[in-house]
Amino acid sequence: MSLIAVDSPEKSAALTQILRDNSVKVNLWLGGNDLGEEGRFVWASSGKKFAFSNWSKGNPDNHNNGDCINIWDVTDFEWNDAACNYTIGFICEEHPLLVAARKDLEVKKNFIEQVLAMH
Repeated sequence: MSLIAVDSPEKSAALTQILRDNSVKVNLWLGGNDLGEEGRFVWASSGKKFAFSNWSKGNPDNHNNGDCINIWDVTDFEWNDAACNYTIGFICEEHPLLVAARKDLEVKKNFIEQVLAMH
């Protein structure tokens, strides 16, 4: 598992709906940061630069050396940059490479089972 990469409008909308449906009223860490280069936000799980963002008004503002990204209910689940050492909750997802590897293994397993069933 890794901190979630909210890398598309669809994923953002789905996450926001889940948080609303469950009446979540907290700040939660996402998997983005600009620790490598100030102002260049990337997803920790892939290293990819943001192609999509959902910043709240005035953010990112680097307040208190805000290098990590959190989603917060105060701005209807838009993003904020905050100091990475704040103790708040977090949202994780299965790493995309593990998902792809699991699917690949399932295909191979099914193929082998079909071959063995023929004999």
